[in-house]
Amino acid sequence: MVAARGRRPRGRPRDAALQQRRREQILAEATVVFAEHGYPSTDVQFIADPLGISKGTIYRYFPTKEELFLAAVERGVLRLEEHMERRVEAVDDPVERIAVAIRAHLEFFRWLSERLRKPLPRSAPPDPNRKRGVTNKRVVNFKL
Repeated sequence: MVAARGRRPRGRPRDAALQQRRREQILAEATVVFAEHGYPSTDVQFIADPLGISKGTIYRYFPTKEELFLAAVERGVLRLEEHMERRVEAVDDPVERIAVAIRAHLEFFRWLSERLRKPLPRSAPPDPNRKRGVTNKRVVNFKL
């Protein structure tokens, strides 16, 4: 059905700033919940409840749980990249840049674990039977 000429569209006008704030709130809460419960055990309702919104509101911003998870991971990776770039940008000596980058990396994950209210899980020891080679991990564009 087409709205008559001269009539305003129904509903509240879109507020881009509000949408961005809500998206950030959802991603912040999703980061905590996914870290706490893991992807398979997370119900989107676990993310919606603390925010006082419906699950449907989350799905307006992120059509699937997988897209929400990937957006939360991407947000974390971008923040790590920004943090490391800020720390090393003024360091000229290549060896010192590496040292500063390592410290920045560790600082970031210490901050993140405090923010998530629990220590990050330790990775499992490497599997000696696993073939070595290239993985499908995202390459971080970080200049040393």
